[in-house]
Amino acid sequence: GSFVAIGAPLARSSANGVERGAVATGRFDGSAVVWDQVLFGPESPAGSRFGQALAIAATSGGSPLTGSRSLLVGAPTYVNSGGFGLAGRAYLYQRTTLGTTWDFEQQFANTTPGIADAMGTSVAIDRDSSDVNGYIVLGAPGRAVDGTPGGGAFIYSRLVGEGTYAFEALIQHPDAATGDRFGIAVGVDGDRVVVGADGRARNDTVLDEGRGYVFERRVLPSLVDWPWREDLRFPGLGNVNLGRSVAMSRNMVVLGGPASSGAGTGTAVVYVCDRIFFDGFVNSPAERSCAVP
Repeated sequence: GSFVAIGAPLARSSANGVERGAVATGRFDGSAVVWDQVLFGPESPAGSRFGQALAIAATSGGSPLTGSRSLLVGAPTYVNSGGFGLAGRAYLYQRTTLGTTWDFEQQFANTTPGIADAMGTSVAIDRDSSDVNGYIVLGAPGRAVDGTPGGGAFIYSRLVGEGTYAFEALIQHPDAATGDRFGIAVGVDGDRVVVGADGRARNDTVLDEGRGYVFERRVLPSLVDWPWREDLRFPGLGNVNLGRSVAMSRNMVVLGGPASSGAGTGTAVVYVCDRIFFDGFVNSPAERSCAVP
């Protein structure tokens, strides 16, 4: 809608304050942006880079004048009190349609961090209506999952009728390797998630080609999980860092590749992926690529 949020991860809380990071928020009134608040996080310490990643979701209510906006803020270099390493953290704010301020709702802590998880490097949120589930995804490109390095993504869900988001899964693609940076970018639309891994190599020869991975939520009688459904590869050949940025909406996925063989030129690849969600689960999703227009 008309809401604006801009991150400033090195902002100081005062003239002589420490660099906690901040988010400037405002509204577009039809001709200009009217600034409302500067958010500093409820307790983000120095060097947290609060505001490095942002996402906004609009949730409709029962009438045109009800509903809310959610603002998700990543602080990827947050260090847990008494701990070590870059645990990362994320913060959720909410504002009603007729409200005038962003109210702090919930924080997402990395309670079992590694040396350089950096959870919150990328963030995504989706909740179209209070009558459907909502999902939050937090990218952690330095995370090791079950001892396997390469990055990870934390998924939280807010079920219909519940007030807070609860941890649901920590995902990683099946053949993860050191340096993949899985989680450098994340996107979510309904129960589908796309995760970028811009450091993923192809056959150990094209070292920074990058890749995108699509997951879809599955509910079984005794299990809720997010299986890997699709492997999105660069249609050419080169160190393009594909997956450095990602976006997903319905049956479309867009992956950004900011470099091309070190030449500094950028590229973007658009995938039409809807058919993979109708073909059923397979043992090797990598064998079927999405169509590239």
